[in-house]
This record gives sequence, C-alpha cells and structure tokens, in this order.
Amino acid sequence: MLEETINKIFQRNPRLHILFYFDETGNQRTAVENLNIPGLTVEFVEENWLYIQHKYHHPKPGERVLLYLNRKSPEKGTYHDFPLLGLLRANRELLPDDVDMLMEDYQLQIHQKSLVQKYKTELGWMKTKELFKAGNILGANFTEANVQHGLLSTFLNFKKPESKELLIAKLLTYSLPSKEEELKKFLRKVNENKLSDVLKTYIHQYFDFAPDDFTQASLADLIRRMKYNSIVQGLGYHKNDPYQNLRIRNSECMPTLNSLRETGFKLKDFNEAFELHGALVKETEIVKYFGMSASYAYYSDKLTWAIVEKMLPILQLETESVEERVDNLLTHHDKEGSLFFTLSFLKHVTALYRLTKQVGSKKWDTPEEYLKRYTEELYQIDFHHRKALYNFKKIDLTATPFDDEFKKIKNSAEQTYNRFISELNGEWLACLASVDFDFRQIVAPKQYDFFEKVVLARKQKTVVIISDALRYEVANELLTELHKDEKNVSKLSYSLASIPSVTSVGMANLLPGEKYMYGSTGEVKVEGMRSSDTSDRELILQKNNSNAKAVSFDTVEKNEKSVNRELFRNEIVYIYHDVIDKTGHRGDEKSVFLDTQRAIEELAIMVKLILGGMGVSRLIITADHGFLYTEAEIKEVDKNKIVECNTTEKSARHYVTSDHIDVESGYKIALFKTSKFQEPFHVVIPYSTNRFKVAGARYQFVHGGGSLQELVVPVIESTRKKEALSNKVNPILLGRNLSVVSNVLKFQLLQDNPISATEKERVITIKLFAGNEQVSETQEVVLNFVGEQPGERIKQIVIPLTVSTSEAVLKLKIFDKSDELNPLIDENIKNSTLIGRDF
Repeated sequence: MLEETINKIFQRNPRLHILFYFDETGNQRTAVENLNIPGLTVEFVEENWLYIQHKYHHPKPGERVLLYLNRKSPEKGTYHDFPLLGLLRANRELLPDDVDMLMEDYQLQIHQKSLVQKYKTELGWMKTKELFKAGNILGANFTEANVQHGLLSTFLNFKKPESKELLIAKLLTYSLPSKEEELKKFLRKVNENKLSDVLKTYIHQYFDFAPDDFTQASLADLIRRMKYNSIVQGLGYHKNDPYQNLRIRNSECMPTLNSLRETGFKLKDFNEAFELHGALVKETEIVKYFGMSASYAYYSDKLTWAIVEKMLPILQLETESVEERVDNLLTHHDKEGSLFFTLSFLKHVTALYRLTKQVGSKKWDTPEEYLKRYTEELYQIDFHHRKALYNFKKIDLTATPFDDEFKKIKNSAEQTYNRFISELNGEWLACLASVDFDFRQIVAPKQYDFFEKVVLARKQKTVVIISDALRYEVANELLTELHKDEKNVSKLSYSLASIPSVTSVGMANLLPGEKYMYGSTGEVKVEGMRSSDTSDRELILQKNNSNAKAVSFDTVEKNEKSVNRELFRNEIVYIYHDVIDKTGHRGDEKSVFLDTQRAIEELAIMVKLILGGMGVSRLIITADHGFLYTEAEIKEVDKNKIVECNTTEKSARHYVTSDHIDVESGYKIALFKTSKFQEPFHVVIPYSTNRFKVAGARYQFVHGGGSLQELVVPVIESTRKKEALSNKVNPILLGRNLSVVSNVLKFQLLQDNPISATEKERVITIKLFAGNEQVSETQEVVLNFVGEQPGERIKQIVIPLTVSTSEAVLKLKIFDKSDELNPLIDENIKNSTLIGRDF
C-alpha cells in the first residue's frame, strides 16, 4: 500500500524530487526499510540537517528521494522552525490516509494540511471536488470559510458554490413535508462536519435570529418571519398586531432579507414552501391593523386581495383615493392574471365613477360644443366603460374570493354608464334638433367630405384603412399604441358621420364622387355604381384615379411582401378592416370588447408594416361609423315601437321610410340633412340611446342612430420618420428631502407630458447607490401615460434596499434604459434607517 502510494505521487508529479515522510511513532520505519521501488533513494534523517540540506539542495535530473523522519510533521505554530523548511516547501509531504492525494487535488501547501485532515472525508468525494473546482476553492482560496461554504453547497446538491441567499432558500424548501428525508440527510452531513454553528451564523445575518435546532417546524417559522417582515418593514408597530413576536427589530437585516426572498422565488419549491407555511401569517389580519393605505414593502397576492376587499365598499365614495391605490397595486402586479385583470377592472370602474361625477350638467348651447367636449374629454368615459368590461371578462371569477361582489360592481358601473350616456345623448339630440339636424349648419368636419378634404389634402401617395365600427375612443387607444413606435408620428381628429350611422352610408361617404343616391331598396350608389363590396368600391376609386386599389385587410396580411410592394405602388389604396362590426353582428355581442382589443393590435401592426417598408409615407385610419354597447340585455318593455310604415331598412337604432308619418317617440330626419343624398327619404331614430323593437335585431351592440358614440368617427393621420424621434417624455421627481426609512424608499414620479406624436414613451431604470455600490434592486418603469392632467401621469415607486449600508447619504439614480451611463435624475437621499437594533 505504501509503495503504491509513493509510486502514484511520483507518477502524477514528474517534476517532484523529494517526498517527506513524517512518522512520529516510528510504526512505519520497517515498512520504509522494506521498500523496493526502482530509482527511489531512501534517506533516514537523524538530525543531520546540514548534510541533507547540502546533498539535496540541487537534486540530479530524474532523482527521486524519500526522506523518512521519525518526528511529528511541522504544525502551524512551529512550521518556520523546521530546519529543512526550504526543501519541504519546494517539494511535498507524504500524508497518511490519502491526505496527500487530497492536498494535490486541491493544489494546497503544507500549512493547509490540517484543514484537509479536518474535512478529509467530504473532500474525497468526487462531487465535492467538482464543486470546489467550479468555484475555484483551490490553492490560496482553500480557506476554512470557503471550505465550509463549499461543503454546505455540496450538501444542498448544488453544482457550484452558491450565494448564502440561495443556500438558505434551498434549505427553507426542506420544510416541505415531501422533503423530510432530504433535510435529515443534510443535517447528518452538517453535524458530522460540525457546521451547525456556521449555518446558524448565516441565518442570523438574515433574520437576526437562528433556531436552536434545524427541524421542519423551525424552518417553517423562518418562512413566516420572512413573509411578515417583508410586508410590514418600514411600518410602525400596532399593539394589537397578532404577529408582532415575529418582528425583526434589527433593521440592518431587512435588505438581506429582501434579497433572500427574491432569490428564493426563483426556486419552484421555495414558492410552494412560502405559500404553505406563510399561510399562517394572514394578510387580512395585517390589513385589519395597518390599513389598506399603508405603504407595504412587499405585496403577496393575498395581501392585495385583502386590500381589495377593503376598497370594494368605498369605490364610489372615495374614487380618487381608491384609483390612486389601485394604480399603486398595479405596479406590483403587472403580469396578466386574475389579480392583474381585477385591479385593471377596478381602475377603470373608479375612473368611470370619477369622470361621470365631474361632468355636471350635460346641456350645452351648440352642437359644436358637444363635439368639442366629447372629442377632448367625454370619450374617456366610453373608454373606461369598455376597458372595465374587457378586464372583467378576463377575470377568472372562480379564482377570486369576491366573484359576487365583482358582478355587483360591474352591474353598478354599467348602470352609471348607461345613465350617463342616456342623459348626454338625450341633450345632444335635442341640440341637433334645434338646428333641424342640418349638418351643413354645424361647423365640424363631415364624413361625406372625407375624400376631398382629407385624402386629397396632400398630393402624395395615400393609404386609407377603414376599420368598420372603430369608434373614436377605440381609435384614441390605437393612437397610444402608435405613439409607442419611436419613429411614428400620428395625430387624431374626427369627422361627423351621417344619420343613419350604418355601413352602407358610411362606406359611401368615404368614397370620391359628386352624385350619391339612396335607392328604394336601401341600396346606396356613388356615381351610379354600387358601393356595397370591395370590388365595387375599387371601381368608384378608379373612376376618380386610375392608380387606385381597394383590398381587404386580410388580403394584405396574407400577401407576400413582393405582392404588397406592388400594391402600394398605387397612388391611393383603400384597405377594409372588419373585426369589431363583424363580432358585434355575428351573434356574439358580448365578445365585442375582447375583439376590439384584437382590432387595435392588428391595426397597430399593419400601420408599422405599411409605413416601415412599403414606400408609403402617409396613412389614414378612419371608420364608417361608431357604436353603442350595453352589457345588460334590453328588456322588451324598454324597446320602442316602430311606426307602421313602409321601410327600406330598419334596425334597433333606426329605420328609413319615404312614407309621411308622425313620430311620437324619437326624431324624424330628412335624409338629405345629414348626407349627400337628395332622395325624399326620412330617417327615424329613437330618443337618446333607446332601441326600436325589430324582429331579428341585435340590441346590445348597435349603431344606426344619432348618438355621439355612433356619429363621431376617428381620423388618424400617420407617418413614420426614418430615424427615431429624439424627444421622449421625462420623469420628474415629486418632493425633495426624500429619505430611506427602515430600508425602504418611497416616492412619486411625474411624467412631464403625455406621450404624443412628438414625445414618445421612455423606459427608465431606478437604482439606489452607496458610493459606487448598488444597494437596491433595479426597478424598470415604462413612462407611457396619455392623460392630459398631471395627476393622471403620476407613478408611485417603492424600492427596498437589498444590501445593508451605514452610509448616511445615498444616491437615487434614474436612467433611460438605453443609456445607463448618464442619469436623468441624480438625487441625494438621506438614509434614515436606524442601524442596529430598534427596541
């Protein structure tokens, strides 16, 4: 065995000349005397230090020597007193029990021998060697602290030495019932190697506490401490708080605890353990004592649900404060899911309540004032109604604790909206009646002038996308999407559609021509030609301009690039898009808001496609008409009767007749008053947003009448620059003398302007520094608010420290994500966190 070991050492170290063998007891002298290894010289050293030193100071090439010493190997304290220290350092020692092999494997020096002997059993395992090699725990890095850390990493089945956070997070997963055997195996290794105190020291750094024994119960307790302190850090104390015994009073631990929590959430089993054991810390109890408006530092889903529960009864009473709180919660739950959709639903409901309250009287003097107010502010009420219902439909009510309450809120919001638009449109139609519905008396752009005054306004190639039923507020959201493209420049205006607000009339209005005819069967012709389908409309366009084409949106989507490039060589191209209207009329009315979102996405992509690579620099998006939508089904008693007469067409919102009739409920309007038709027909529409009773008609998604939502159609004019626009919105820090309190910084950012054609969204990163060291997480925020009022462009920021620091002044730095060298904001922040223990 001894011969084999010596041979291995020399074979593995061909440049080694001398091997020292210290045998304090002398038990191995006989074995050494009997060695029979060719080419090996054996010297028995008997205090003849100078002789040995002189003889082997310059060994001959290929010479191999074993120096046997009947004495103890030099220890750390007497190491430098050893007479042959120079030779020993230049060569190596033969250690019993393969310790020498381990010394070689870990590239160690003689003074590290005791450390190898202490942990030799574990150091011999291949997985330990591989982990130490991966973490470079070799040579000079082979310190006791590194060895202990490496062994703990090995015992937790990592492939390389991991951070303390990850080690503790992995250990906490052993609190799961299914991990009991893994915990036992881990603890056995820890105890065998006397590493329990090391582990306790690690845990104490994060919790200001370490359990006496590591059991599944004590690990579960650590998880509860983590959850509770993650939530309430930075808050005061409450005498009735049932969890105050879990409070970590050393505020210096909180940054490390925050880092541990976020590291843990990267492990699937940690999330399960956090959910299982953290459940005993009930968020409803925390909110009960600290309130729904407290600035919590960490928002679990259950905490947010508990806050939502407190908000529900006061949605209509305290709309602004609830809206602000919901905005704050959305910064912590920005991924799609029931909670995100719930918060978005509540956000739009509260905005709906707030805006309807602000309007006051809905009676103004002129149609122009109604149009101005609607296109500048009142359209937002339609927007929030649509977005509230859209998000409600996306909520998995089975996954929420308040499904019945949400249904009631949705119904209440719907009633508020319906009442508002009924009152608004009642006054609007009365105002139109005061000018006899004569659109020529109204100073506003008319849809029937679209081709002459919009398309031909510039003598350049123009693409027009007509999206059926794209009402004004939907187009405004589309505009926001277009503004996100740094090269896009778009502006939104409107035109007044004709009554009846139906596809046949609206589509004809958008075509060029002098003579428009409404026939006895309801058929619409332009210049004597039918205008009901795409091919008909192309002929009408080509009569005006031979280099004109009309195609469906689907065709452009499916075309090869080369085909589309050829298409867009034409001077005028009309593209017909039909998503919203098709959904509303196909018997699936309640899905219309879901498909409205799809329409926005499709149009935004198409605009970028056409302006980005098809040789087109001018694109217009408009619609034939808008629509009204009511979520609740219209009761039979609420449907108005149509006067008995001959009609050319009829729907829930209008009918057209040439008969001379008296109308008691609604308005009878000469067709020529609102259009270019000259035929002797009248359009009858109901009061406000009422519906007519018509066999086979749809009543929830409707158009054809004279409401603002049906008549005000968008006109977006869009172009795209070759280079990204340099102007982006900027963040403004609200308030000065900001402080980090209990390791958390809370502040507000104002976006200086709404995003627009000239100012684009900006993605920013927010960080805290102590000197040059980053001591917080990096928060990424997208500044893309569109609200005109400053209060609608405020972002609540909560950023916890993740590294303990005793610096009295920290730096808050806010960067554009694309330039993290030059901060947009560089602000000194007072560190008011108390270092040490707060009793």
